[in-house]
Amino acid sequence: MRPKLLMENDYILRQCVGIDVSKETLVVTMCMFSFAEEAHNSDVKTFKNNKTGFNQLVKWSRKEAYTDKPLRYVMEATGVYHEELANHLVKIGCTVIIMMPNKAREFAIWEGMISKNDTIDSRVLALVGCVKRSMRPWQPSKEIYHELRAMTRFAQDAKKLRLALKNHLEALKHSHQAEKSVVKHYEAMVSYLDKRLKMNLKNMKEKVASDEALNKKVENIITAPSLGFTSVITVIAETNGFALIQNRKQLTSYAGFDVKDNQSGNVEGTSRISKKGNSRIRAILYMPAVQAQLRSKHLKEAYNRIVQKHPDKKMIAVTAIERRLLLLIYALWKSDKPYDEDHNKKK
Repeated sequence: MRPKLLMENDYILRQCVGIDVSKETLVVTMCMFSFAEEAHNSDVKTFKNNKTGFNQLVKWSRKEAYTDKPLRYVMEATGVYHEELANHLVKIGCTVIIMMPNKAREFAIWEGMISKNDTIDSRVLALVGCVKRSMRPWQPSKEIYHELRAMTRFAQDAKKLRLALKNHLEALKHSHQAEKSVVKHYEAMVSYLDKRLKMNLKNMKEKVASDEALNKKVENIITAPSLGFTSVITVIAETNGFALIQNRKQLTSYAGFDVKDNQSGNVEGTSRISKKGNSRIRAILYMPAVQAQLRSKHLKEAYNRIVQKHPDKKMIAVTAIERRLLLLIYALWKSDKPYDEDHNKKK
């Protein structure tokens, strides 16, 4: 790719590959940004999301790029589908940028790109990589976070399945002439899941205990009211130890707790959280938020204030407490100190 520069004495400053990642494919665009602030895009390429596709992507990008200019690869964190590619690129010495979900979309809207598809997304990622030079290169997270994430996700999925089986079993027991063999099958499955969940929790605790620094952080965080081991580990695992988080706003957006306003002129609609982030974090913090109002005077006061404003929508208050607990976990993680109920009063 050698773009035709329109201005005399213009030259290429930066070059970046934007990658829109899905389960099966990688939709790729290279953008070259000139001194005259002109963006030049390559034709869009599509590769398979596997090792063969990774090698083809690297070969193509190196062929198209200027060898005397640094080349960056930008992608969004898309569940788990981007992880193999990101680790492959870093392993062979490439510079990788992983953006928080929705940030590229915000940039696209700012640039007036309203439409959205894989091609446009790859172009937006390539452009934002050229324009926003301050984005930090991504580094693979510690292996322990990947292992803990698998364990916490199993726990959440198994508990959902167990609840469904228990409900079926309860209904079956109250039905007319319930088949005893089927009842035993359900009871056996529930018992099996109970044993697996117990073993999984034991393995999680052993895994955390094997990492002295992580274990100390977790011990500090669970001193906070209503925050138990599993909920804390889930948040840590889902954020890869807060590796991509630089501030509180990013964290609330990542978890889908950022507020979406609905206001225009004199019309003021209902504001809602976006729910576009990590649903597992929101799910795991629900019960701690319900219990927190009973265990913390500060959180109880906050809960009651919100309920007074929205007496018919107590879920708003619970969600607000979820958000506070998430930010509390982040604060305790960064401070390496146990929870202090009267921290603000001592300032």
